[in-house]
Amino acid sequence: MTKEKYGVWFIAHSNWTHTTDDHWKNEISDDEKLIVESWTENTHWTYGWVGEKRLVFAKRNDLYEFLGLFECTSKFGREKIYKRICDNYIEE
Repeated sequence: MTKEKYGVWFIAHSNWTHTTDDHWKNEISDDEKLIVESWTENTHWTYGWVGEKRLVFAKRNDLYEFLGLFECTSKFGREKIYKRICDNYIEE
């Protein structure tokens, strides 16, 4: 967690890696501005809230790329949508 209380999210399984986890999947949009996180079980769904902010890194070609600062903009059913709100992160 950063000093601003942002979570740090390393996405290992996504459409970029063509892998999924037994409990969830992550879909990164083509323009890298949205991430849809989908859960298969309700027990894992309690974490996170609308307005939550995360620094996001996603695995591609065996390396993690920084995508930016994302905020959860909606939570519906077993799906959360994160929108990029900043392309960079500079700790002051």
